[in-house]
Amino acid sequence: MSIADLYREMRQELLDYIHSAWRLDDDAEDILHDVFTHLLLLDRAEPVQDYIAYLYRSVRNNITDRNRKHTEERMPQMTYTEGEEIFMQDMALLLQDREPQPDEQLERKQLRERLQRAIDSLPTEQRDVFVKTEIEGVSFHDLAEATGVPLNTLLSRKHYAVKTLRKKLSQS
Repeated sequence: MSIADLYREMRQELLDYIHSAWRLDDDAEDILHDVFTHLLLLDRAEPVQDYIAYLYRSVRNNITDRNRKHTEERMPQMTYTEGEEIFMQDMALLLQDREPQPDEQLERKQLRERLQRAIDSLPTEQRDVFVKTEIEGVSFHDLAEATGVPLNTLLSRKHYAVKTLRKKLSQS
């Protein structure tokens, strides 16, 4: 059975389990996607013997990890229609707690520009998945339904996009 088939078969059952164990319903999809992303990216040198048990254990561990973060501050949910540049500028403003010094302003501007160039340099398919899931907040499930692209393909594209971004940003 493929991971996509496993996802379709187990999605609702795992969501029900997450809802019963986790107090914030809006994180349920995120937990589910984290678990399946991890499953997809597993080192194949260690085969999973029982996928169902693995999924439940992973969900439980993910919830436990989230519960340990007692002081986790929820990020405000916002939607932007004017592009990623405005999003990045607004995020920089949200993260500021004081008026930045001129050298800090320059550093932040340069960081935003580097990040934007790195995102722009991604292959179109990887960039689209990264922007939709990370910047616009679209779930992988919704994106798969909207585009007709298999879930595993979207997860793989996002994985490669993140890997490429990390490499490009660490080199600069």
